[in-house]
Amino acid sequence: MIAGRRIQVATVLWFCCGLILLSSFHSADAAPQDALQHELEVTRAALARGDLKAADEAVQKALHLNPASPQALHLHGLVLLKGRKPTEAAEEFVRALKAKPAFAEALNDLAEVYAAQGKSAEAQQALTKAIEADPKHVESYLDLAKLYESQRDMPAAIKTYQGLLAIQPTHAEALFSLATLQEHAGDSKAAAETLARLTKAHPKHADAWYVTGRMAEKRNDLVEAAYAYKQAVAAALSTARKARAAGGKVSDKIHVGPIHSSVAGRTDHLPINVPSGSYVIPADIISAMGEGNTMAGFKQMRRMFSGTPYGGGKMPYGASGGPYGQPMPGKAEGGEIDDSVPVVVAGGE
Repeated sequence: MIAGRRIQVATVLWFCCGLILLSSFHSADAAPQDALQHELEVTRAALARGDLKAADEAVQKALHLNPASPQALHLHGLVLLKGRKPTEAAEEFVRALKAKPAFAEALNDLAEVYAAQGKSAEAQQALTKAIEADPKHVESYLDLAKLYESQRDMPAAIKTYQGLLAIQPTHAEALFSLATLQEHAGDSKAAAETLARLTKAHPKHADAWYVTGRMAEKRNDLVEAAYAYKQAVAAALSTARKARAAGGKVSDKIHVGPIHSSVAGRTDHLPINVPSGSYVIPADIISAMGEGNTMAGFKQMRRMFSGTPYGGGKMPYGASGGPYGQPMPGKAEGGEIDDSVPVVVAGGE
């Protein structure tokens, strides 16, 4: 009996030792993995705030912990891409895909590099694979649709936008692009329905209201056109007020009036600081007020904001909801500018 008990005790001791050893091995494996995840999170956070130096330092630590980590390789590629090293970035994306072939994010970013290099066929193939890897990867649908547009394959672009909207029905950019393509294809009814979906989901979408107004004007529905144009201006002003209220100094130069750029039709790449009391209004809305001429439209908007008669008429435009004929208040509370005018921008978000 005593011998039997000794055997049982010994067995229990060996079992416990085995559990302790397994636990030790598990802890040893978990520690590097936790450290890797930490560095990956630090890299993502640094990229999000635009700190490439911190992102590079963190991703290098992640790669030191696991040189074959697909997530680390992908993030290193993003750091390189944002650092304007597309060729090296593409190499890292390819390495990430060798480690994890069905990696939608890496495929999408590789496609971005290919598209920028003019390799449309390779970009299309990468985006198609990204959607196959993740059928709900919205960004790949969007980029593929844009690629089809650049290739003038409008039916394929429309189909891809519709595929995206089946996943995310209120996606603003997809709805607006789809409506634009439908209008260009001559399907005004479908375009109007898509725009109605867009303005219902995003009431502050100035471009959607503007196109709605233009289409209504084409079919001679001036009441609807006037309403849509009014909503477009209100939405643009609302966006401008929110941006201004958010604060933040982007440039020491105070800018008033039209913004001129060396890049045709684009000003979203220009950092500007506007005076308190000013409004930033998309150029397409201003252009419509000038019958296709942005500068003519700007002159009309200047009259509106100064309280002088709009279009040379007798009835001045009501400034900020004030009585007609009352000059436009020149500054927001605490502002310093006494003659505020709109700031007109083209392109970008």
